[in-house]
Amino acid sequence: MPDAFGNADNFVTNKPATIDERGASHLLPALLDADRSVPDFIACAMALRRAGLAPSDSTRENSVKRRQPEPRTDVDLAKEPRTARVIERLQAAGRDSGRIREATLAREFGIDPAHLGRLMRRATGLGFREWSLGIRMRLAVRALAETDLPVKCVAVESGFTSTAQFDRGFRRLFGMTPGEFRRFVCGRARRSA
Repeated sequence: MPDAFGNADNFVTNKPATIDERGASHLLPALLDADRSVPDFIACAMALRRAGLAPSDSTRENSVKRRQPEPRTDVDLAKEPRTARVIERLQAAGRDSGRIREATLAREFGIDPAHLGRLMRRATGLGFREWSLGIRMRLAVRALAETDLPVKCVAVESGFTSTAQFDRGFRRLFGMTPGEFRRFVCGRARRSA
């Protein structure tokens, strides 16, 4: 049975996977690209996870057993002006996007709160919470790769209320802890230098 991100391999067998260097090498620069959209970022994270990065035991136990839809990377927000304004507002909030409530933002734009999530999912393949998490994760991944800040500081600087919340979200998205991700990125940088 696949995990929350559709990974069937290693989920059922409980065998540790290995990092497939060839499959993951093109994904790291894409993850670190600041101009990449949130749906593209999440699609890259999911592809990195599928490239052979096994979820840790705790992620496997806590995973939701339904398949998450793939984010749409061919988004044309010009066709969805209300959704585009909401997404612009979330992106402008940056690390504070996690503090914005869906109902508050819906009221701000004159949209029914239940309808806002549907609009976003229909336009981009991601719901409100996934967008908010994606914005903060994008900041965190860059900080993990480019700085030596402790993971706790990266979590706070990226807008997470606690290290546990950050760790949980990171594991669900990437299938590894933030520390494992940093070691993976640093190990690749040393090998390529």
